[in-house]
Amino acid sequence: MQIALLVFIPVVLFFFSLSSYNLYHGGVFVKQKGWKTKEEWPITFWISVLSPYICTLFALWGIVDPDGLWSFVKLVLGPLEFFGIATP
Repeated sequence: MQIALLVFIPVVLFFFSLSSYNLYHGGVFVKQKGWKTKEEWPITFWISVLSPYICTLFALWGIVDPDGLWSFVKLVLGPLEFFGIATP
């Protein structure tokens, strides 16, 4: 538990601050295009805002209840066994 706190808390803070920065400034940095506003590139903007929040929620869930997160991951990856991809 202590290792999870030492490793995941900085990750959670990084993802939260990254998406909050993009949301506050109303834009996103696009590689080789520069800074684009949410009106110019709306899909990229919302993906860059929502995906770090989702990663943050999963990281916090993994810290609080690791067994619950692992059972959720196995449930989501379960249908991949049909394609011959074994889940751990």
